[in-house]
Amino acid sequence: MTFSPDDDVEERTSGEAATGGEDVPAEEKPPRYKIDLQWYAENNRSFKAMAQSRMCRSCRGRLGTSVEESLPREDAKTGKVTFETRVTTYGGDPLAIIPNCCSQKEDYITPNLPLVETIFRVFLANGNQPATPQEVTDRLRHWLTIIRVTPEIAQRLMENDSYYGLQPVPESVVAGTGAKEED
Repeated sequence: MTFSPDDDVEERTSGEAATGGEDVPAEEKPPRYKIDLQWYAENNRSFKAMAQSRMCRSCRGRLGTSVEESLPREDAKTGKVTFETRVTTYGGDPLAIIPNCCSQKEDYITPNLPLVETIFRVFLANGNQPATPQEVTDRLRHWLTIIRVTPEIAQRLMENDSYYGLQPVPESVVAGTGAKEED
């Protein structure tokens, strides 16, 4: 199909015309991001230290103390679930603590923090679940009612991050068709 400059603009916006003959989806899915824990290892950084420093004062005060936690365990033969108690070090898994305690504090995210820091804290608060730029900005509005952040700004900040490990999640992981990314 060929078009002359006099053809209607609407006609030239079809997938075929806009890409010179290639068919493209009319609407692309927005990318999803998360904190890439492997990125920390590859860059000789400690995610655990980074996340623990974002814990609330009371949780930071408990870091390193011994705590008991009950974990469900299923007997493979009978299918019966029992609980196993084990002693662990408090704060060993910041993603298990921050969403349930620290992120519930009023001062977890404030307008005084750099914007990319607030985005990092949003991922900590939601247990590092993959999120689109729109979802990130929607969650930020919970804390930042004065500052308006657009999804485009959030995406630009995540795309250009070289400090927090904010990375796009491969489409195969998002769609559930590939191997899960290691946390």
